[in-house]
Amino acid sequence: MSAVMVGPGARAVAWEIPVLAHRLLFSVPLAVLVLLGIVSWAWPAHAEGEGDPRAAVVALGSGDETLDAKVRAAVRSACEARGFGLVSGKRAADALAAADGLEGASLTGDLAKLERVRAALAAQVLVSAALAAGGTSAEVSVVTADGTKSQGVEASPDALPAAVAAAAKRLLPAAAPRPPPAAGRAGPDAVILHDGTRIEGEVLRQEPGRYVVVRDATGQQTIAWSDVKRVLIADAPGRQRGAAGVQLGGAGLGVSGALEDAEARRQAWKKRGGSLASYEVRLNATGVLFPEITVPSTPVMCTAAGGGLTTVSVPETKATAGGAGGGAGVRMGVFHLSPPEPGKGSGWTAFRFASGVDFSYVYSRYPIGLDAPQGRPCSEVSGREIPVKFDSTSMLQLNIPANIGVHFGLGGFGGGEKWSGLVVGIAYAPSYTYTKVAEASEGEGHFNYLGAELTLDITTLEAVLDKMATAAHFRMALFVLPPLKSDWPWVVTGGLGAVWY
Repeated sequence: MSAVMVGPGARAVAWEIPVLAHRLLFSVPLAVLVLLGIVSWAWPAHAEGEGDPRAAVVALGSGDETLDAKVRAAVRSACEARGFGLVSGKRAADALAAADGLEGASLTGDLAKLERVRAALAAQVLVSAALAAGGTSAEVSVVTADGTKSQGVEASPDALPAAVAAAAKRLLPAAAPRPPPAAGRAGPDAVILHDGTRIEGEVLRQEPGRYVVVRDATGQQTIAWSDVKRVLIADAPGRQRGAAGVQLGGAGLGVSGALEDAEARRQAWKKRGGSLASYEVRLNATGVLFPEITVPSTPVMCTAAGGGLTTVSVPETKATAGGAGGGAGVRMGVFHLSPPEPGKGSGWTAFRFASGVDFSYVYSRYPIGLDAPQGRPCSEVSGREIPVKFDSTSMLQLNIPANIGVHFGLGGFGGGEKWSGLVVGIAYAPSYTYTKVAEASEGEGHFNYLGAELTLDITTLEAVLDKMATAAHFRMALFVLPPLKSDWPWVVTGGLGAVWY
């Protein structure tokens, strides 16, 4: 055990960095892995675009994943050449697993299971290539609602992808034609609601699944898509639609193109605001510092000049102690957002009230007295520096804060409908702290009203009319709890994680 030499009134720094670093060596990589899992889970994925009619492709079994991937790519290209859109490879693989379509590392030969995969993906065709081990042959099947066609293929591994693609192209039916645009009609546009209300006028813009903007005799209004049963677009002579196109959507005709409507965006962002539920998970690194600890006077038995034993008293001194560790934290609360207005401003503010818990496992060193030598000449003891004796220990620490703060959004729309930027948060965070030393039978708790927290979020916000678009954002946090009493420690916790609002 190392010791720090101090004199009367001096301070001793009680850090044992090598010991702490060794103990934390294995916890840091684990914390990084968990953090990467949180971020990858919280970060939005981008789905592969899919056309209509669609084809799903599954191919495996050669024992060489590179060859399997080449076969899938070649078959997908053949499907596109025949006019099919493509179901994403991940969705096809997930549906295959859900239908129990795998037999070990190979595709099932049960055509009923393959038909279930096709139906689950709502695809016109499912192209299955069951490759033989070694990659010198394959059984190519094209599954449709009308039945299944199959063909065997033999080729060298280098030529197998092209051979399988050629067989698939021969077996593929013609892609079903896309539905033609609905015939126009004379007269005004009409929006029919689920309750039977019919609104006639001019449809300025609609986003299927989001909203419809219509102008009638009473003015312009924005209608949530959840209220719309059908949208009818008139074919009035001389009407200019610019770059807008017409496509058949799930609840009616959807008009997409260059038409912009600031009112629709404003209404969407207005609904995005208000009181929102907020919750958070984070990984923490915690430091604990006792800036000034009194080490009491210690009697020392020493040898006087005449050879007899006597007792001298070494004055008390001061020492500094502390420790470090890691843990995790959660928060739940209410986030009251005053949203930005597209075209008017890019900044915004929000108020937050939240509570939760942070727990940390801390390794620390604490002074337990003076390591005074016994029986040595008094001249070597009196007035000399005496080493401070420390003890290593571990402790569990819980902080239960109540966060009351304000957040400032610093960013903009960047020409789009999504807001992106940084969100800076400052919060008053009084906290109840509970500490239990590993060797102690009971822990100690106290309330400290001096806490504060600073947060920084990397944020992208989106607003829609018919739902609250709660999203995950990356958060960095710093929590500071100064000592309220002289024998309480400073507590500093840094966190990384994800927050939803």
